[in-house]
Amino acid sequence: MQTTLEQLLAELRTLISQMVQDTSELVSDAVDALRHRDVQLAKEVIDRDQQIDQQDTQVDELVAKILALQQPVASDLRAVIGTLKISGELERVSDHAVNIAESAIALAVKEELPISNEVLYMAAVAELMLASAVESFMDANTIIARGVLSSDDEVDDLNRNITRQLTDTMTEQPSRIEAGMELIRVCKNLERIADHATNIAEDVIYINDAKLVKHTGR
Repeated sequence: MQTTLEQLLAELRTLISQMVQDTSELVSDAVDALRHRDVQLAKEVIDRDQQIDQQDTQVDELVAKILALQQPVASDLRAVIGTLKISGELERVSDHAVNIAESAIALAVKEELPISNEVLYMAAVAELMLASAVESFMDANTIIARGVLSSDDEVDDLNRNITRQLTDTMTEQPSRIEAGMELIRVCKNLERIADHATNIAEDVIYINDAKLVKHTGR
């Protein structure tokens, strides 16, 4: 039986749905490993990244098949291209989760610099942005997507403020330099996760409203 476009699109949606779930769990577990100084959980996050890479490759292959065999147009074409872009964003999010897990391992033995509430709040905002972005994609909800765009500045501000505070601390207390640098790395990766969530939200708007909002001022 010949595979129809509808069947291939359904297969693509199933695949990206699993990737969304796995990536979201990876970020959540990386932050939990950081919060609780859980080295074992951090190592599991690092190991599971390979699964996300494989899913990204599967999406690439399925999209190529759809474009070659079905030649979708209009909304179907936007959905296929948008899903391809979102898959790439999720793969990069998983890489940042791995970076956070690596920092969690390093910080597990550096108790001289506690993980501040500001860092944990930034993590919560970034996680919420990612959750909202993937929800907007799964539900085709551009209202939620636009809400994600409005949150990006808050994460940028948090990153700048925390980095400034940590730099001051390291200047005054050189014994905290190594831990401080790891926390700065964590914040940078959280900021990048928020950026990728923003990109996903922009793709959702493109898929559903046929509007390009990148580089137009949010």
